[in-house]
Amino acid sequence: MKKFAALFLIAALLFTSGCWDYKVIDDLALIFAIGIDQDDTDPEKIIVSMNNPAFEEEAEEPVVRTSVTGYSVQQALMNAQVQRNRALALGKLSVLIFSEETAKNGNMHKALQHLEQVQDVDPSSWVCIVRGSTAQQVLYLSPPEQPRAAIYLTELLDISFNEGRVPRVLLFRYWFDSVKEEKAPVIPIIKITKGEEENKRVVVAGLAAIDAQGRMAGEFTDAEMLIYKVLKDEILRGRYYTHIDYAEESRLVTSMIKNINRNIKTEIVKGKPVINLEIRIDLNITDIDLTLESKFEEEIFRGLELALSRDFQGNMLEFLEKTQEWETDVVGLGQFMRIQNPQWFRNRNWAKDYGNSEINVETEVRLKSIGTMVNPR
Repeated sequence: MKKFAALFLIAALLFTSGCWDYKVIDDLALIFAIGIDQDDTDPEKIIVSMNNPAFEEEAEEPVVRTSVTGYSVQQALMNAQVQRNRALALGKLSVLIFSEETAKNGNMHKALQHLEQVQDVDPSSWVCIVRGSTAQQVLYLSPPEQPRAAIYLTELLDISFNEGRVPRVLLFRYWFDSVKEEKAPVIPIIKITKGEEENKRVVVAGLAAIDAQGRMAGEFTDAEMLIYKVLKDEILRGRYYTHIDYAEESRLVTSMIKNINRNIKTEIVKGKPVINLEIRIDLNITDIDLTLESKFEEEIFRGLELALSRDFQGNMLEFLEKTQEWETDVVGLGQFMRIQNPQWFRNRNWAKDYGNSEINVETEVRLKSIGTMVNPR
């Protein structure tokens, strides 16, 4: 009987669980967003701003905002934890925002490197740069659509990606791209709209190119972002607006890119890298100020294809020339150079070599259909 009782107690203990490392949610500060700015009083210091939901019933605002300074992200996070008197929980972090100044002087890159060492940080967090404002101002907004700026901004970036407007630049993607010699990272740029304080919101405003030193070297416009995605063959839904010269007139064309076929070949000619891109683009024209006559339909199709091919080619060459000036291979052409010319590529400074490369682009547009045609006369 005693043996049976002992076995029963042992079995009971086996099925009894204890939460020795549990944490009460009310004792945590759940961080949804982090903003990093430059401290004007000390170039070595950064200002780190955070917001997290308020769980107290007596809280007047749904969000608690905290701003601290430090010489590194880790120090600032520790200071915030002391100030809040709560442990910071970074597992729900969804977006990191940097001011343009921190991106240009390299402090953004340092902060992102430091965050790689913080175990709790969610690597699938968005990364973005704010133009014309501070990251703190973005986090202190209360947009009409969503009082929590972190959630609003994350949804904005997700929607922009799904619409094909910006690439998805998450924390782990930046870490990966920043250590690859043959590719330069990019980061979306946002800005705060003008107007009354209660109506201000955030919009996507461009794309930043990051150089080999981790500094923001320049930025691309909305139109250039689409060219970037075409060159990368990452089009999901690409709406292309442009003016083309056709039949001795400049005509506005709106089209939808349906498919990209990319072929890239590289070689070394007299010690100089030569990169040849062949890009075929299938698209549908949705609107154009043109009258179509059935007997000339095939002729008009071919003429429009040729005009659009020249337009894409010119825009691509301008885009690539700009990246060469910045020595930022954001398209990742160095990956093809490394694979196709491994012996030459070894121990090279690709950022410098990319700036001195010869790049040739051939484009072919295949027109699948024409939608609305309007003759303004």
